[in-house]
Amino acid sequence: MEKANTQKQLLSPKELSGLSGLGINTIYGLIRSDNTFPVVTIGTHKKIHAKLFSEWLEKAVLEGRSL
Repeated sequence: MEKANTQKQLLSPKELSGLSGLGINTIYGLIRSDNTFPVVTIGTHKKIHAKLFSEWLEKAVLEGRSL
């Protein structure tokens, strides 16, 4: 039997802040202002797709963007 991947796919802004080192206000600012940021709204909660965030961040770095 294969072991299931137990890593979370969707992170709260607070969880992402802890994992990425970005400030919570920076994350909420990106949610509001960057339409390419990988966020989904579930009810009233914002969730960030972990894998897509990694890809988004890599692209932002390669483009030399300021966060």
